[in-house]
Amino acid sequence: MAIYLYRAIAIETQKKVRGEIEAEDEQSVRQWLIAKDLYPKEIQKKNLLNTEIHIKRSHVSLREISFLCRQLAALIQAGISISEALSICKIQAPNKLMKQHIKSVHDKVEAGKMFSEAIREEKIFPLLLVSLVACGERTGHLDEVLKRASEYFDNQIRIRSKVKKALTYPTFVMGLVIVVIAIMMIYVVPGYVSLLKETGGQLPLPTQVIIAMSEFMVDYYPMIFLGGVSILGLGIGVMRIEGVKQKWESIKLLLPIIGKLEKQRLVVQFSSTMFLLIHSEIDVLQALEMTIYVMNHSVATGEIQYAIERLRQGNRLGASLEKSRLFPAVLVSMISVGEESGALGELLEKSSCYFNEEMNHTIDTLVTLIEPIMIIMVALMIGGIMAAIVLPTFSAATAAM
Repeated sequence: MAIYLYRAIAIETQKKVRGEIEAEDEQSVRQWLIAKDLYPKEIQKKNLLNTEIHIKRSHVSLREISFLCRQLAALIQAGISISEALSICKIQAPNKLMKQHIKSVHDKVEAGKMFSEAIREEKIFPLLLVSLVACGERTGHLDEVLKRASEYFDNQIRIRSKVKKALTYPTFVMGLVIVVIAIMMIYVVPGYVSLLKETGGQLPLPTQVIIAMSEFMVDYYPMIFLGGVSILGLGIGVMRIEGVKQKWESIKLLLPIIGKLEKQRLVVQFSSTMFLLIHSEIDVLQALEMTIYVMNHSVATGEIQYAIERLRQGNRLGASLEKSRLFPAVLVSMISVGEESGALGELLEKSSCYFNEEMNHTIDTLVTLIEPIMIIMVALMIGGIMAAIVLPTFSAATAAM
């Protein structure tokens, strides 16, 4: 027997839990956590050197999981058993790491475990997929559930890619501008300083400021670079603190364009996740609890938890979301209509498509606006520096003539 440290997430409340337990091995700890409705995140054997958990987890991309779901759906639909399907997928795995995980799942299924139980214990698969697979096994529509899960994951990948693409361009341009300005300040401007001093006379204030900045950067650029890297690292570390992260998530929703894009992303994720779960015959209350875990956003969590409490009091989902600051009135109205007509899943699917188109329009508008804005900013910043240095030179030369 040994003592193990663990960190987990409560499936019902989504609260983080950590502690220690005496067990025979890591697998026993994992089974104990699952029995307590806790989703294992990290487990490590306690020793004299560690008081905190630090585990290097295997990483499998969402794209690889989506591909596996699509493969399994096609094979099961063709009449192949889940065990044989896993064996085939293991051979066709895109990399060694994925092959190892599929082999582990296959071995557990061969040992008599349910497929949903096997992927839950493997830890790399999203809890959403685990719940969907369990539902598919219960209803006998595992192939359909896996196909829908693959489509859902593909859509989430597309959304992430679009949002990342919209924000990557300005970040890259600003980084490039900073590098160019630094090179100009350290190598270009000093070449003009001696020339400007030879002309004599009073230099304009902008020129004096640029020269002072250049001299400072030449003298201290190693410290400036190390300071910038330190501040960036500190900022990343601070943003990982739970309270700071939650505060930033709230602030981000209030920003002019980025806030609108973030709201649309959350609405699309909510409606598409709820559609997937309800269409897979999971009840509304359980679907909401699962959606909290999938969205992993403090503002969305608060809104959905309020809706869950209202549901438990006997209210409908639409009425429970009426006072929401995150979910728009259009979505709430469509949910209410869906509940009254008995077609909640279909209305959620339509709302997901509608808000997905709205988000695409916002991204296109953002990209269209960013390009000219960035060009103007680059021209003003670099052009301003050059003007502050070169114009006094021309003025002195003209005066000498």
